[in-house]
Amino acid sequence: MVADKNMKLISFTGSTWVGRKIAVKVAERFGKSLLELGGNNCTIICEDGNLDLAIRGCTFGACGTSGQRCTTLRRLVIHESKYDKMKEMLLKVYKTIVIGD
Repeated sequence: MVADKNMKLISFTGSTWVGRKIAVKVAERFGKSLLELGGNNCTIICEDGNLDLAIRGCTFGACGTSGQRCTTLRRLVIHESKYDKMKEMLLKVYKTIVIGD
């Protein structure tokens, strides 16, 4: 597909390793590519942050699509005044997540 000159645009979301290979093949035929690679998305929990809202957003952001989107949450930066409570909430919610079917 990436070598096919009939493909006017190749769009790929995934690892930088695969993206690099795709970019080279598409460039060899002077094609166009749109690559979203190696996301490392972060949520920042501020001192005045609403933890109930944050926990819902963070849980969906990290688990809602099983990591299959370029905006999947990977990291949290939490204000020290909110850290212990956020950690407690995360541990509680992650215990409810079913893995698999």
